[in-house]
Amino acid sequence: MNVGKDYPWPRPSCCPCCGGKLWGHGYTARYFSESPKPLWLKRYRCIECHAVHTLRPKTHWRRFQFPLTTIIESLRTKIVENFWIKDYPYQRQQY
Repeated sequence: MNVGKDYPWPRPSCCPCCGGKLWGHGYTARYFSESPKPLWLKRYRCIECHAVHTLRPKTHWRRFQFPLTTIIESLRTKIVENFWIKDYPYQRQQY
């Protein structure tokens, strides 16, 4: 179920870079492998260091569209069985 911008993202207590105060900085659309539609992720901006932090599901690493479990399974299959998972393009698994 995609609740869009109404998802109750937990507000971080402080900036992970400098410990400064965070202000809401809108939303950004991100695409993940499980959904053809974008997921709206909450962003915060630090008033001290001006860094922008985007919240994301705990199951996904930064800059990856696949969940961590799929990444691990893909690597395990390639190492143990010497081929990529057939359900996903091998080019994306190599990344």
